[in-house]
Amino acid sequence: KNYTAFSREVSMALQALKGFNLEHIYLNPKIKNHLEIIRQLFEMLFDRYLNDLKNHNLSSVIFTQFLEDISDTYLTNHNHAEIVRDFMAGMTDHYFLRLCPEDMRPAYRIM
Repeated sequence: KNYTAFSREVSMALQALKGFNLEHIYLNPKIKNHLEIIRQLFEMLFDRYLNDLKNHNLSSVIFTQFLEDISDTYLTNHNHAEIVRDFMAGMTDHYFLRLCPEDMRPAYRIM
């Protein structure tokens, strides 16, 4: 073989998982109800961490949880907005929500 592929069993399991994700996540109308508040929360956190970088707020989680182990090369080659983008892109849903003000968090349950 000149290619890499999943076994038939793994391929079928992956297709089933994709179908589940499509139905329960990507096309779930209950999740879509929270899109506007989530967008606002992303903007709020993005602005917060951008300001923390600009003001060199070393107590901010962007410093304590992300930049602490980042190479100087990365810092030299990325602007503040890119650094915040990368920090937020690595967040899990639960971590993201924990960083948001409690009174703004959408109500949700794990399916």
